[in-house]
Amino acid sequence: MDFAVSYRYQSLQDQLSVPLINLKVANHTEFQFFRRAWTTRLQRNTPGLFFLSSTGQLVYHESYLERQILLCEDFQHQATWVIDQPFQLHFDGHRHVPDFLVLSANQPKVIDVRHSKFLSTERFVASRNAMEEAMEQLGWTYEVRSEPAQQFFVNLDWLSGFRRTPPDLELFAPKIYTCLESSAQTLKDLLKFVGHELFSRPVVFYLIWKRILEVDLYAPFSDDMEVDLCKEVLA
Repeated sequence: MDFAVSYRYQSLQDQLSVPLINLKVANHTEFQFFRRAWTTRLQRNTPGLFFLSSTGQLVYHESYLERQILLCEDFQHQATWVIDQPFQLHFDGHRHVPDFLVLSANQPKVIDVRHSKFLSTERFVASRNAMEEAMEQLGWTYEVRSEPAQQFFVNLDWLSGFRRTPPDLELFAPKIYTCLESSAQTLKDLLKFVGHELFSRPVVFYLIWKRILEVDLYAPFSDDMEVDLCKEVLA
């Protein structure tokens, strides 16, 4: 299948249309969003701007589900830049604008966000098949993302409140690592060992957000949950 792409570069007035193979994102900070959705008084979606701590960006999202996916991406700590509505793909007389282009040290990743009940619609299936083939030609990754598990997202949303480096990190982090060197501990026992719970608890949650510590993100958080050093840290 032959593909072409349209995208905006350097300014909102400069729209380029080129064969797919000529799509370049080297100067990604000058790469602009291709379009913005209109907002209306009675719309059901919740658009807005989401702060990505991994890149220091405010990224536009068209719905609450897109915000959830951005938070999940932020938790991966791999993105170096994210572009929303990055380009328009032209194929067989049709057009499709994916939701996000995520740049990292690895190959670029393009993400489409859809509610699970819309994944099997004829229009989206055609767009998804075209995107898969087009991204394969570019050597990029393509993902379709739907709703994250409810408990996982509740926990992640809670952890996002601890994304900023706590002032007492250097004071309590060594004690936390020492406590967890030999085995996992419950949060209650860990905080008892470290002391000053009011100040050490935010440090623990910050380290979980940074994926230095690990817990079961699919179970409700409690003082009885097990906390351990991430396997990558132990290695």
